[in-house]
Amino acid sequence: MSLLKPYFAFDALESALSFAARLAALHTGGRLTAFLRDVGIAPMAMVAGEPEAVARLAEVSGTDRAGLEHNTPIRVGKRAYRLRGQVLPAEFFARPKTAYCPACLHADDQIVGGHPAKVRRHRWFWALDVVRTCPEHGIALIRLDKDFHDGELLELGYRAPAPGAALMAEIAAQPARPVSPLQTYVVGRFEGQSGPAWLDAQALDCVVRAAELLGAVVAFGTSVNLAELTDDQRDEAGRVGFSIMAQGEVGVRACLNTMFDTFEHGSS
Repeated sequence: MSLLKPYFAFDALESALSFAARLAALHTGGRLTAFLRDVGIAPMAMVAGEPEAVARLAEVSGTDRAGLEHNTPIRVGKRAYRLRGQVLPAEFFARPKTAYCPACLHADDQIVGGHPAKVRRHRWFWALDVVRTCPEHGIALIRLDKDFHDGELLELGYRAPAPGAALMAEIAAQPARPVSPLQTYVVGRFEGQSGPAWLDAQALDCVVRAAELLGAVVAFGTSVNLAELTDDQRDEAGRVGFSIMAQGEVGVRACLNTMFDTFEHGSS
């Protein structure tokens, strides 16, 4: 039973933190930090996906805890999180950046009578670092840096532009592109879909890391530093690397042999 009145339904697309931000707007008309403290949740515990914070949110909102956890990286150790059965390192996620699709927010804003802070939902898969393109609108996601203490709270009603010209300008400015097959594979695996058997047998974070490293070398040369690539370059690296890794060991071995041959001939 919800301790908050009126009852506000959780959206199956969003994370617990996004839901909490919308609850704050509905019940207090204010920001998330004060609301969380009012209901007995430490704000950074909510950001970090601490199990007790998510449990408390479920209790006060009358929401199924399993539903909240299904869309939320839950901390299980130092820099380790569990999401939909996968245990993943902190680097797998976009945090502390906040990613969003402005076209999705524009669609949310069309809900009748909805203030942006009440209706804008941070989709759970936007939190994944490998997700850089909106699968619905085919445009690159925007990523906001954490620029103040509460900058990780996913308050899209405040951090993203208000409805109108500024938001439409963001939509127009984002490059159009197809979704990376690596992104599609990762999200599909979270949703229980099967992919190439060789990849499915590996840890998900290892697949992403290997695909981006391999693709970066193929696309940008052997002197590339993955950490120095832009988001768009990382996306391109993932596309190239996944196309090779999807062929299994045979495809990866052939690619590496080509690299070795090129190196030998170039240094002779």
